[in-house]
Amino acid sequence: MKSYLRSKLPPKIWQGIVSTKAQTMYMVEFMSSLVSGKRDIRLRALKRLGIRFVTVPVNNYRMKIDLRDTIISKWLYLYGCWEPYESGLMKELLQPGMIVVDVGAHIGYYSILAATSIGHDGHVYSFEPAPENYGLLTSNVEINRLIESITAENAAVLDDASETRLYLSSYNTGDHRIYQTDPIDDNIFNA
Repeated sequence: MKSYLRSKLPPKIWQGIVSTKAQTMYMVEFMSSLVSGKRDIRLRALKRLGIRFVTVPVNNYRMKIDLRDTIISKWLYLYGCWEPYESGLMKELLQPGMIVVDVGAHIGYYSILAATSIGHDGHVYSFEPAPENYGLLTSNVEINRLIESITAENAAVLDDASETRLYLSSYNTGDHRIYQTDPIDDNIFNA
């Protein structure tokens, strides 16, 4: 049986493959880009159809994401993870029974990663001030049956009890800030 990739690629590419770690890594990246290319086409089609929310596999769980988010949610859709090195480090450092505080929890990626790493004896406290992100955060906690492990609060965390403005990024829902960085961040929310 002939390999699909081998039949689609010129022989010159296959002749030069030697099983060294660097070349293997290159081929893994190349093959991943082929897969993500198909997912990217599917992502664009969903957006054209007006579909805003989808639930996708992420690591060993599922997450509801907003397709308008062109950064974090797009990566979760295409690759099934976000910040793989940081995620791996977090998994290594967290121990069963720990308490974790996730400030700016977004849609819950790190909260869920933490909850699944620390087990039932630990607990995660997640804070997300943006209402739409908070809605996705609570949905993702429910989807993954982690209601007992994660306490989600629709609140900002500041060093005092004052009220502040939250500038909502129109294209990166993981980049809302308490100061304006881009003139297109015209959606302001009092947190």
